[in-house]
Amino acid sequence: MAKKGKGGKKAVAGGAAGGSHPIDELMTMLSSTGKAASRVEKETVVLLVCLKCGTRNPGEANYCMKCGQKLK
Repeated sequence: MAKKGKGGKKAVAGGAAGGSHPIDELMTMLSSTGKAASRVEKETVVLLVCLKCGTRNPGEANYCMKCGQKLK
């Protein structure tokens, strides 16, 4: 919850003055586990978007999961 600090400005709990940012903590955890960090960077997801209905389908799909339209 936001509280009023000095000068009438709102101070947010856990902000820069109150401790580290959650993103910084996550980056620290990833960098300390080099194996997991490199795996995250290299992972690529392929999706095929159906031209008929717009549904996102897995890259290996031949037909749309929603409407059955041929994707390849």
